[in-house]
Amino acid sequence: MRAALASHEANAYGCSAEMSEIEMAESCWPAAQQPTTASPTFNLNHVGNVAMTSNTNGAPIGYRLNEASWLLYTYPILLESAAKLQAKAVR
Repeated sequence: MRAALASHEANAYGCSAEMSEIEMAESCWPAAQQPTTASPTFNLNHVGNVAMTSNTNGAPIGYRLNEASWLLYTYPILLESAAKLQAKAVR
């Protein structure tokens, strides 16, 4: 089972349990430059629906309204006038 896991990690992530942390970081972040994720942008239409996008390809967006639990953004949401919207793109 360990061999299967090691093989999966090497194929899926390009790393293995035998790599040092420094080697693993270098394989993920060439030249030690951690990638950044662009903040989401908002587009509010005339009926109060907010669409969110990120300029970082493949970065999912999490959001919450009025300090409630974080949710995964999947489609435009209706934003009431007094609502507080927070969002972040992650990868």
